[in-house]
Amino acid sequence: MRKILLITLVTILMLSQVALASGFNDVKSDSWYKQDLDFIINDARKIIQGYPDGTFKPGEKLTVEQFIKCIVVASGHNFKAEEGQSWSEPYKAKAIELGYVKEGEIVDYTKPITRGEMSRIVVRAVGNITGEYEYRDAEKIKPLIGDFKDVPDEINEYVVKVYDMGIIGGYPDGTFKAENILTRAEATVIIRRTIDVKARKSVEIKDEAEKKSEVQIFDFKGQEDKVEFAVLIKTTAELEPQYKEAETYLNQKVGEKLTKEIMDYVKLKTHYKYELESKYYDWGDKRVQVASPWGNGLITIRGL
Repeated sequence: MRKILLITLVTILMLSQVALASGFNDVKSDSWYKQDLDFIINDARKIIQGYPDGTFKPGEKLTVEQFIKCIVVASGHNFKAEEGQSWSEPYKAKAIELGYVKEGEIVDYTKPITRGEMSRIVVRAVGNITGEYEYRDAEKIKPLIGDFKDVPDEINEYVVKVYDMGIIGGYPDGTFKAENILTRAEATVIIRRTIDVKARKSVEIKDEAEKKSEVQIFDFKGQEDKVEFAVLIKTTAELEPQYKEAETYLNQKVGEKLTKEIMDYVKLKTHYKYELESKYYDWGDKRVQVASPWGNGLITIRGL
């Protein structure tokens, strides 16, 4: 019995050490954001802190006022609210004074902050935190953001710039999702990259001549399959190189005249959210199908 009790106590102690490794009782030592959180917590400016009960609450959404406080503190300003004043008031006032936020720009400071709103604040503040950044040609960055056309006009400049700096990147499907809100855990990564230049994930821009096509071509000729060939064009990637490679292949496969008809239709879809209804073209005794459902990032051209 004593042996079982001892094993139980040792197990509990080990689990406690895992949970408390970060200084917060709800952050495990193997959490994916742990390294970024540790970097921020160990920063002398005390940019982000936990709650009085010893938790960090990584799954909670970060609010606008909480993010503003982090950025203002990262800029070297810390305050204590006056009696009867909300803790966030001096930080909001300082953010407006520094130009991080414009008067009347934010209606509700207590709501969760979006990736787009974060972008705007970060771009305005980064010069004071880590020094001015030499931005690259915006026209070369925009095509890398799969849903750039969906980004609200008032923040698209800032989205391009944080993407360029490598502070806020895109999702695996190539989109930015400016209206998405982040958890406190996810926000630690952005805050870390804002204050630590070495942690940023800057995107690579290749010259036009070096751009590689992401089109996929499958030729099934000679195989016992109803599909003769398939060409897959990715709408979240650079389109022109894919068009050129697809046209070269189709010219040889179905002829220039039919290729032009097919590609004219294909080029109507320039964004993953657009839809291309299934359309068929006669190809001798066979047919070529072109289709791409709404929300699908691939345009499919198939020889049937």
